[in-house]
Amino acid sequence: MAPLPYPAFAMQWSGVHQTLRFTLVNHLTEEHAIWQIRGLDGKPEPVPGLPEGACCGAWSANGELYVFQVKNGSRYDLWAMRERTSSWLPAHSKPYRIASGPIDYQSAVPGDDGKRVFAIGQSMRGELERFDPQTKDFKPYLSRVSGVEPDFSRDGRWITYAAFPERTLWKMRVDGTERLQLTFPPISVIQPHWSPDGTRIALMGKTQDKPMRIYLVSSNGGTPVESNGHPGDEGVPTWSPAGRYIVFGDLLTGKPHSEMSIHVLDVAQDKVTELPESRGLWSPRWSPDGRYILAMTPDFQKLKLFNCQTRTWKDLFDAFNIDFPAWSQDSSHIFFKATPGFAAGTGGGLASLYKLDIASGKRERITGLDGFEETDIPWYGVTPDGSPLALRAVKIEEIYSISLSR
Repeated sequence: MAPLPYPAFAMQWSGVHQTLRFTLVNHLTEEHAIWQIRGLDGKPEPVPGLPEGACCGAWSANGELYVFQVKNGSRYDLWAMRERTSSWLPAHSKPYRIASGPIDYQSAVPGDDGKRVFAIGQSMRGELERFDPQTKDFKPYLSRVSGVEPDFSRDGRWITYAAFPERTLWKMRVDGTERLQLTFPPISVIQPHWSPDGTRIALMGKTQDKPMRIYLVSSNGGTPVESNGHPGDEGVPTWSPAGRYIVFGDLLTGKPHSEMSIHVLDVAQDKVTELPESRGLWSPRWSPDGRYILAMTPDFQKLKLFNCQTRTWKDLFDAFNIDFPAWSQDSSHIFFKATPGFAAGTGGGLASLYKLDIASGKRERITGLDGFEETDIPWYGVTPDGSPLALRAVKIEEIYSISLSR
């Protein structure tokens, strides 16, 4: 038998067809494909006509139906095709999709009559949790809101967030009351931030076939207004204290790291300028008091601080996998996630949440994250009182029965 190009799994034998089918996976690219061997002396070959990303197939007992999964983003859809059981019939019908997200389908098997398919359906929600310094543990926050990237108004009375996984914009009071949806599809909302006066929210917005752009939307709802002062993709927007300016960066995958920089948008004039000496930096955050702008290097190994008065940068912290920087409400501290040791070659450790004092440079480890289950797109932040926030993945699995129409 000829050797296989990649490791195989999910093997299925059909006595009706005298065929073995299996999934090959390239672990370097994470690409899947269903292959087959016909008869005892057959050669391995891809199953013709299947969509890209197919895997994990299974036959019905009579051999008339073949069901399989196809990767669609971070989840799997269910597909099927009718198989030949007589020599005069075509080899198989054109594959067709039988179930699609937002549910992630796994372990599909046809019923004995080939008219139904059974599968495990997995759905995921994200629940915000606050780290309690007394118990040293995360606890549910905001009545188990399935939201990501929450941001608090300057008076601490309101919170805005992107619903997870829908990515629509919402606001509500910090006690969970007066919830209001502010945006609707097709715009997908990322990293919303309140204006200092609480009248507007700046956000990253993505629509089909368009770059990631900064939008402004009224905190009472309405049509999001796109910023037009900068070509191409625009990163996380945060406000200056008076609300006249917004600082943002480039997307990590949009251009070479050496060409990335920090930009300042004059909201009234819709004019963009580049922050001095900011080439090779991204993901900026303006401090609430307006004195500093925090940024990161694209390799996630360095935090840097821009002094808005002296117009100069300084290094703050070196580590491995630095991410999710957030200012305390009084601008005295920075919270972030990092893995210490690797950058300096000292061995490493587990990812943890940290707090860094701006005045002294003293770093404090708040808690480790070993065992904390993150969503596909993780997030960490901080409440107005300085308590770390995190988005925990909550998975729900159920058995689904799907009736086939053909």
